[in-house]
Amino acid sequence: TYVRIYRRYQECGQLDEVLYNSAINFEAARLLGRAIQVRTELIRKFPNSRLAKKAIYLIGANFHALAFYEQAAKYYEEFASRFPGEDGKKCSDDDVKSGTCPVAHEALMNAVFFRLGLSQTDKAIEDARLFERNYKRSMPDKTARVIFSVGTIYKRRQDWNRLVSHYGDFTKRYKRTALPSHIMRAYVDSGNAFWERDDRKRARGYYDIVVKMWKGGVLEAIKRKGSGSVEDRTAFYEAGDAVSEALFHLAEYAYADFKAIRFPRYSSKVRSAAKVTEWANKAFAPWVVKKGNALKAAEKQYNTIAGLDIPQWQIAAAARVGEMYRSFVDEFRDAPIPKEIEEDPELYDIYVGALDQKSEPFQKQAIEKFEYCLITATRVRWFNKWSRQCEGELNRLNPRQYPLAAELRGRANHLQVTFGEPRGASLNFDEIQSLSQPSAGGKK
Repeated sequence: TYVRIYRRYQECGQLDEVLYNSAINFEAARLLGRAIQVRTELIRKFPNSRLAKKAIYLIGANFHALAFYEQAAKYYEEFASRFPGEDGKKCSDDDVKSGTCPVAHEALMNAVFFRLGLSQTDKAIEDARLFERNYKRSMPDKTARVIFSVGTIYKRRQDWNRLVSHYGDFTKRYKRTALPSHIMRAYVDSGNAFWERDDRKRARGYYDIVVKMWKGGVLEAIKRKGSGSVEDRTAFYEAGDAVSEALFHLAEYAYADFKAIRFPRYSSKVRSAAKVTEWANKAFAPWVVKKGNALKAAEKQYNTIAGLDIPQWQIAAAARVGEMYRSFVDEFRDAPIPKEIEEDPELYDIYVGALDQKSEPFQKQAIEKFEYCLITATRVRWFNKWSRQCEGELNRLNPRQYPLAAELRGRANHLQVTFGEPRGASLNFDEIQSLSQPSAGGKK
């Protein structure tokens, strides 16, 4: 009816409001394509109308709802660029309730994240800089979030120099206003950048900062900045994820020390049980102690991750500890046997028996760690390279008891960590009945 009024009575006043109301009704009827058409006509015909201004934002919201993110970003950018001061304070309660209240900074934030998701990095950076210019003073916390997100561009490109530069600038300028979880993530990713460049010394410094922040009461800091919302719980998770990753990398230094301790070779050319016993006591036994101490030291560091309850890093830590125990067993059993011993059955039995006896407890420990890794992955349904490693290692150690899984698993990518609020399903009985009634055509 509104559309007919607009088409038939061009001499009437307030036709912009007629078109605006028409679009609202199309939207309520889930006819978003028609709503977009009408709003486009409103903008074209009445560019100076206050309702045309709202229509720009609402077209972006319509494309957003339809998951046409590039088109949504385009309209959000246009609205935020032309009307940066629109903060929603003048909206009526009905506008807020119906979702027709245009807010420039929210539109621009959406545009940034859509451009990032579409890998349109230049536009994303351009939008982020515009956000910073417009809202750094009035909305420092939201500005910090937007600028932080730009780092994902350099991470995706593996442009480690730009990543370190960006996050270094971010932590200096937004240390007081950004969420502590974002500061921690910035330090972790900077450490990872140096790790990828094989500069482990500089990487360690960044990981140490993250652990120091965690011990310094970062969760309390998030509570002070937040309001108890789902967003705050996400920040708690992000902080735990960051410190878990930092602790994992710090434990990797101890893992490297463990790997560096080499198996002592038997070098005597004298064939005698006395010489084998002497080697076992003076070289092999001290090696077992030294290697075992290094393993325990590394395991202790990996175990600090368990209490943080971040599944992906619990799985990774358990896999790495299991790998250490398994490699310890392999060094026992794969060590080359000197010819002098191999050619003497008595010495061979003594040599191999000693190795098997010493290695058995470590194999049991390896199986326990890999089992914990796989059970955790199954419980939280988190399957990655570490869980696959645990599955393969268990199969290798005992194929009959631990067969490989036959099902295919999807690989998670492009994830945004959020928490869903559990609530019961709400069913409108009258609406369900109407849907099940025969239509004019006689079909349900």
